[in-house]
Amino acid sequence: MTTGRPQIVIVGAGISGLSAAAELTKAGFTHVTVLEAMDRPGGRVHTVSALGVNNLELGATWLHGNKDNPLYNLAEQNRLLGNSEVKVQPAGDKFYTEQGDQVDPDFVLDFWSKLDDITDQAYKGGPNDKSFKSVGEFVDHKFTTELLSPVDSDGIRHWKKLMLAWYKKFATIDNGCNSLWDISLSEMSKYNELEGEANVTIPEGYGAIVEILLRSLSHNSIQYKKAVKVVQWSRESDDEEYPVCVHCEDGSTYFANHVIITVSLGYLKLNHSTFFEPPLPQQKVDAITSLGFGTVNKIFLRFPSPPLEDPFSCIQLFWDQDKEDVEGLEEQMWFKQITGFHMLEGCPEVLYAWIGGKAAEYMECLSDTEAGKVCTQILRQFTRRTDIPDAVDVLCTRWYSNPYICGAYTNVPVDCKAEASDVLAEPLPGGANCHVKENSLQVLFAGEATITPYITTTHGAFISGKREASRLIDLYKM
Repeated sequence: MTTGRPQIVIVGAGISGLSAAAELTKAGFTHVTVLEAMDRPGGRVHTVSALGVNNLELGATWLHGNKDNPLYNLAEQNRLLGNSEVKVQPAGDKFYTEQGDQVDPDFVLDFWSKLDDITDQAYKGGPNDKSFKSVGEFVDHKFTTELLSPVDSDGIRHWKKLMLAWYKKFATIDNGCNSLWDISLSEMSKYNELEGEANVTIPEGYGAIVEILLRSLSHNSIQYKKAVKVVQWSRESDDEEYPVCVHCEDGSTYFANHVIITVSLGYLKLNHSTFFEPPLPQQKVDAITSLGFGTVNKIFLRFPSPPLEDPFSCIQLFWDQDKEDVEGLEEQMWFKQITGFHMLEGCPEVLYAWIGGKAAEYMECLSDTEAGKVCTQILRQFTRRTDIPDAVDVLCTRWYSNPYICGAYTNVPVDCKAEASDVLAEPLPGGANCHVKENSLQVLFAGEATITPYITTTHGAFISGKREASRLIDLYKM
């Protein structure tokens, strides 16, 4: 082993992988190779030109928090935010029922605030008596005991139930889960929500962050279409110069002193048993299997003219909930998980919808055209406007079907501890010899799933990449 010039391989060119590579390069490491399975960098950050839009976000959309957020700071330092104001939830949201009736805006604002108060309590860990295991159980209890009133009219009670159902769908997208009943209430408080505006957009697109990180890397340090088949580690025979050997699907091989694994938790869930040789320690396998990884997708529709009347910026959908909990309806009723249609800022002829959970997985089985027809019919039904034309172009994301990502982002289910992310982040091998350079830090782990306070976020991924790079910088005192 050449201790002064270690060979470092990073698996994955998402935000965490690029962050690690940039930090190592900055520190003077000259043998850093990033292996990316896809033909592009960014991972779950994917900004494209499509539907007549220059910066369409197929993946990550927002910077969450503009205080103490290293990605926000990076964007600001590179003048990516321009002079535009921080973008928050649009004020033009209007809520409609399946029958095409608009819900009273005053009711919406008031009841939305009350639901926010309940979820704020959930984010603080819920009640001290720990009588509720899931966020869904807690929210439903608070709704029944505090938000329903004996003096409510039948109409108000109906609206409250419909808005609760809408709100929970919205929250499942936010949390990357199938149901709020899946999410641990006690672990919610371990997430650190950064201060400042919750949803900040980048006018040039999130891909501009990726480009900044790419510019800091050495020429040809990223190898694309290099899907890794197996990572051999702990190679201890005397004739082995490097303790790690990375084998790619195309037959190529990379020897290294250290490898940083930045693949998604979804990919690890499906492939960890064959991806590592020898297999991962049981406690790390337990962390991978206990954490959750959900699916969130977007559906973009371009119309020949703006389909929403000014000052609309978003139509939110109150679906009838008679069949909400019936098993087996995900396929026939997948579209009922769509929470609403948002006008794309600066492009009023383009709308997009979010969809999460099992319904988002099923949607990927449909063609873009099929999904677009359903969405257009929904718009006509809820607005009572039969004159809305067919969409001229449709684009659906398919993160669950992507074999190298397998979903959207991580969650902490009931009966799982958030600290499972810390276990996932622990380098290999551990033990008594971990302080010896020849044996230590052979396999390191980064990504949004590995950082408890910032799970699910791009800034969490960014910080985790720098964290793993710092381990190696400290090891070599560079």
